Amino acid sequence: MLFATAALHVLSHCVGTLPGLISHPVEEVNAILGCANPDATTNYLGVSMEWLQLSPCPLEKKTTYMGVLFKTTPGLTGVALVLLSVAIGYTARAVRRKTHFEWFMYVHNAAMPLWLVLLFIHGSAGWVGVGFPLVVLVCTLPVALYLMDRIGRLVRYYLFPGLPPQQADLSGLS
Repeated sequence: MLFATAALHVLSHCVGTLPGLISHPVEEVNAILGCANPDATTNYLGVSMEWLQLSPCPLEKKTTYMGVLFKTTPGLTGVALVLLSVAIGYTARAVRRKTHFEWFMYVHNAAMPLWLVLLFIHGSAGWVGVGFPLVVLVCTLPVALYLMDRIGRLVRYYLFPGLPPQQADLSGLS
């Protein structure tokens, strides 16, 4: 499922976003970029993260297909996210997981924080959205719950070694 949704997302950018960026004059492109029009963009927060940007906003000159992919922060991080998705998908296949479980675990344990960092940098340009990486707004609660679970497991493992996890008694609920 991850592969299918990632492929659809990438395909959408390749046939929509990228041709739109390279086929229109810079003035037209800048007219729709949120970071180029923070005052005209509804609910734009405008948090400045220029230190993460490879290209300035508003765009200063017309670019090429490869220029959008490899000379802009959203393009470069998008390519990195695709490569990370491929690594996750490759190691998650049943055959690979059974024969090289350690690689599966290493890739997945490294991919979660790396995925979030790349998504943050991907959205830091403020080209669309609210002028702040949407990953912060969307992923804060799930990541907090995940971290609470992992910390709880570590506490249980180190403070109560050998004890099985307690299960709730649900017999009185019926």
